[in-house]
Amino acid sequence: MDSDAATISPESRQKSKSKKKWVEPVTALLMALATVGTAWCSFESAAWTRRSNRLMNEFNSLERKAGLLNVQGMQAATIHTAMFMELLAAKQAGNEELANAEVERCPPDGRKAYDAWLAQKPFENPKADPHPFVPNLY
Repeated sequence: MDSDAATISPESRQKSKSKKKWVEPVTALLMALATVGTAWCSFESAAWTRRSNRLMNEFNSLERKAGLLNVQGMQAATIHTAMFMELLAAKQAGNEELANAEVERCPPDGRKAYDAWLAQKPFENPKADPHPFVPNLY
């Protein structure tokens, strides 16, 4: 080995040193770019996490509102159905005064469906809708 070291000329040593000079700055630059890239990814991850959490909170709020509206809609439909059943019972009993009172109590959308159902003559027409709560009437 000592003989190899002795045979290397000073010029080749100088060339070797000049070739090695660029390695450290390039390595430092690559490490700096990797550090900046990591920091940027962390920033973006945090930003997307905040957005995701905000959207999840908004979704939960809308889901609760939708659930409430669904329950209220079902309650309204149940009340309308009960009113219709009372109206039919009064008509069946021949109590037109009570039947008319029940019709007057109907809300506008229920009244509209009831009138459209009666226009089909459901007591004489077997092809009429079975009740006013079918989708094309109610």
